[in-house]
Amino acid sequence: MSHTQAENDDIVKKKTEALAEYIVSTHMGWRNGKSDDPVEKTMLRCVHCLMQQHETLFQRMLKRIDITRENGYMAFFNVANELFEGEKSIVNWGRIVALYAFCGQLALYCKDKKMDDYAKQIAQFMGIYAAEVVTPFVIEEGGWCKLCEEFPPAEDDANNRSWKFLTLTAFGLGIAAVVSFLFSH
Repeated sequence: MSHTQAENDDIVKKKTEALAEYIVSTHMGWRNGKSDDPVEKTMLRCVHCLMQQHETLFQRMLKRIDITRENGYMAFFNVANELFEGEKSIVNWGRIVALYAFCGQLALYCKDKKMDDYAKQIAQFMGIYAAEVVTPFVIEEGGWCKLCEEFPPAEDDANNRSWKFLTLTAFGLGIAAVVSFLFSH
């Protein structure tokens, strides 16, 4: 059965939103993170790798922003906008993974601050933002399956060219957070 372009685009958009919920739910402990979906597996692996490699950066960033229920929505959007618009609206796989990693780190921050209920809202506004900003890129690239091609499992991820690019993107995310913080205060 063949899908129309509009149906395919809708499938990509739904997957974009579902990945946000998957990342938040996994980090909150609501799901075990096990999945048969290769895109979910790849995204979770990439997010975990990025969060491990830059744990201190993410924690400092969230401490500076001081996410609360009152400012969480704006803080998220400010950082996300800096990540994509600060570089002339450049959307690429590395920045997409960095956005989902930021979402995962926000979920852990909520868990640490006993704001579990707020983490559900983070998944929602991450899904909305990603559907708007990320989905057109993913559609243009041919779908979420391209993420698996861009970041294949490697025995030594540190030496993988894509992982080096992802690390640089994460560094850009840290800069985006600092810029966002400075503009918001």
